[in-house]
Amino acid sequence: MRPSPSLRAAAVLAAAALSLPVPFARPAGRLGPDGVVDAIEQFLAAQSAGDAKALARLLHEGGDGLIPCAVGKDGKLARADATSTAAFFDVAADGRPLAAGDAAEAARVLVGLGARSLRAIRANCASREFSVATCAFDCATAGAEPRPMRASVILRYDDAASAFRIVHWHASAAGAAPARR
Repeated sequence: MRPSPSLRAAAVLAAAALSLPVPFARPAGRLGPDGVVDAIEQFLAAQSAGDAKALARLLHEGGDGLIPCAVGKDGKLARADATSTAAFFDVAADGRPLAAGDAAEAARVLVGLGARSLRAIRANCASREFSVATCAFDCATAGAEPRPMRASVILRYDDAASAFRIVHWHASAAGAAPARR
C-alpha cells in the first residue's frame, strides 16, 4: 500500500524542518571556563585602575542564592536574616583585611588596592548558577615589591549582561609555598 500524497508531503516537510538550524539567542559573552577567566581578568583590571563603576558591573547583585543560616543561642541551626548573601574579602595595601557584604559596598571598598596582574587560574563551570575558580595574582603598590596573592571566586552567569558576574571574592596574601615532604 502506497502512502497518500499528503502523507508523503508531510514527511518531506518534517524531514526538511529537522534539517534546519534551530534559532536561539546565543549569549554575547564567552561561556565555560573562558567566561570565568574573562570576568576575573576584568575584575583585577578594574581594581588596578581604581574604577568602581567597572567593578560594580562585574559583581552579581543577587548573591549566591543560598539560604543564610546561623547557629542560635540554643545551639540549633536557624535561618538568619541577611539583606545579601554576597561576600567580598580582600587585603588593603597596608595589610588590613577588607570586607563587603553586597556588590555596591564591594565596588566602593575593593578599588585602589594596587596594580594586580593575574599569574595563574583554575576554573570550573559546573553550571551557569555556580562556577568556581581559584587564582594567583601579584599586587604591586607604589614603592613596594609586588606581593603574591591568591583568591577563591564564585560566579554566576548573568543573562542580562551575557557574562559571568562575581558573587563571592576572597583574596589573601599567598604566603610561602608549603614544604615538600
